[in-house]
Amino acid sequence: MVSTPPTNPTERPASTFRPLQAPEVTTATERILNYPHIQTTVFWDSLRGACAGLVSASLREVVLVVAVLHFHAGQNAKALLSSANALGLLLTPLTLYVIARTGLTVSRASGLLLFGAAAGFAGALAADDFLVFMTGTTAAAVLIAGTLPLSTSIWRQNAPDDLRGQCFSRVSLLGIVAGLAGSAAISWWFDRESVDYVPVLALFAGVMLLAGFFVLRIPSQPVRRRAGNPLGSLRYLWLDPLFGYMAGAWMLMGFANLMTVPLRVEYLVSERYGLNYGPAEVLVIATVIPTFARLCSVMFWGRAFDRANFFSMRIVLNLFFLVSIVLFFVPVLWCQVVGALCMGIGNGGGEIVWNLWVTKFSKPERTAEYMSVHTFLTGLRGVAGPFLGFNLVAQVSIHYVSWGAAAMIALSCLMLVRVLPLGRRDAGGGGDVAVE
Repeated sequence: MVSTPPTNPTERPASTFRPLQAPEVTTATERILNYPHIQTTVFWDSLRGACAGLVSASLREVVLVVAVLHFHAGQNAKALLSSANALGLLLTPLTLYVIARTGLTVSRASGLLLFGAAAGFAGALAADDFLVFMTGTTAAAVLIAGTLPLSTSIWRQNAPDDLRGQCFSRVSLLGIVAGLAGSAAISWWFDRESVDYVPVLALFAGVMLLAGFFVLRIPSQPVRRRAGNPLGSLRYLWLDPLFGYMAGAWMLMGFANLMTVPLRVEYLVSERYGLNYGPAEVLVIATVIPTFARLCSVMFWGRAFDRANFFSMRIVLNLFFLVSIVLFFVPVLWCQVVGALCMGIGNGGGEIVWNLWVTKFSKPERTAEYMSVHTFLTGLRGVAGPFLGFNLVAQVSIHYVSWGAAAMIALSCLMLVRVLPLGRRDAGGGGDVAVE
């Protein structure tokens, strides 16, 4: 029996029609390959991150070691150097406001800031003078800090919600490797050349110049321009109550952490505490060990950011910082090593959460504004924290200061327990915190 052909020549028998379907994508790597913008962003931002990681991993420790052992700086000068990055964060609402009014793309603005940071490090080499050194390194740290909300905006523009943490952790991984290698090399150099800081700052200037060129290659859109004053974005602290509550809990934890971080170098190097470690030993304990722990943990934290209850993850990270502070200021080497490891594990997740958490609260077009609020508050506590820490240890035992900081972190954890149910992923699977 001969089958009858269809009356309509364009019609096919139902049994033979199969719609074209895209191959099922099951892994994060396969999904990334389907997003050209992600591939470009990951590649160029990984190179930028490697340069930034080399500098940021040891910048504060380097300038403090040089300030104490080479220039014999006073307490307020050391506090100012410790707060340079925080000062840059404090200025980010103004920085973002100016950038938005210029109409520059996010990548171009970030590149210009990094070129300025390179000039700051180069300027610090103009003379063997503490004022020149402090001015140049502080300016560089301020400009580097100004790129942070711009980086978050790039990732919000170029990566989907459920891949953002994993993609960013890959970028962070290369930055951590570069930071670890750089910290080890600088430790060796200081041990060999007794705090000869000129080649180190020249290296910092060169890699910041490269970072500026790399970030220019990343596709991005301009920052959304808005009317009002530069601090207008602070209104989201009360317009978005959960965001404001989270910022308050973070303020407690962050203040405690930033108050004690510069005291670690002071504790290890000062004759007052009787440890009397050399420059190389200080950088190994304060930089190399934490950076190694970050390297080992960052990929885990990237997956956790995309999948876990956000507030649970923040509590766990807080506990790592709490244990780190308690142990580090015990005058026993193994306690300092374990404390440094806990700090590194906390920083491995803390870097991802710090850079990306506002993407779980803000609308896409408001990401840079939300981030500027976060960086402003970080700058506020980062400027005040070291000054308070250094002045407290001049009056009371450093151990009392560390226990007080640990208590502040514990209180921050209790605040977050209250909002744990709100940290779930929404029903649509977009990864955003439920804020309605």
